[in-house]
Amino acid sequence: MSELRVYKRGCNWVYRFEIASENGKRKFAQKCGFKTKKEALEQGTAAFNAFNSTGQTITISEIGVADYLNEWLENIQTSIKPNTLAGYRKKINRIFESPIDALSHATFQTLLGKNWKAEHRLSLNGCENYMAAYKYLCNHPEINHVYIGLDNDKAGREAAIHLISKIQNDFPDRQLKLRIISPITKDWNEDLQHYRRLNIPLLDFLKMTAEEIDEAESEMEQQANEMQM
Repeated sequence: MSELRVYKRGCNWVYRFEIASENGKRKFAQKCGFKTKKEALEQGTAAFNAFNSTGQTITISEIGVADYLNEWLENIQTSIKPNTLAGYRKKINRIFESPIDALSHATFQTLLGKNWKAEHRLSLNGCENYMAAYKYLCNHPEINHVYIGLDNDKAGREAAIHLISKIQNDFPDRQLKLRIISPITKDWNEDLQHYRRLNIPLLDFLKMTAEEIDEAESEMEQQANEMQM
């Protein structure tokens, strides 16, 4: 199976991948002249994914990756189903601090009747591991929405703002739509545990504040103690 290679040639960077074998000779798509490895990886990944999806080789030169993807969508929209096209147009990456938070948020999505598998989910294993987010975005140029769901504490909120700034600086041509989505309490797993304890309709729970959740749980505990007396 063909693989994307990014390597340095002289002072510049090159991307290259195999596209076919003709008369016993291997054929490759490649582009050189990139000033940075990041630029070569980003554009090479876009070209590689497009080839795997359409069988066509496309060189991304002066246009940005986001513009290229829009042009590609216009070319294929008559040959795919509307729902598939809609899925291509909006590709979401949700970023969390830990795997348990990613899974807890996915559980909420399932309870709301949504397909959590339709979105990308990334755990940073902490709130300061920017390189994990950077590499993931480089490897998935189809992503156009990034929702940052770090912990709802001082460290998490500051890290989310820093993450947005870094992504905007490193991916200026992607036209990424960035949002911070915070859990109600400290993190998404705590939210899920609170919801299960309260045992109320999910939409009612999602409208509550952290203070209202604490009050509701205190009332439940008080009622339980009174029943035991």
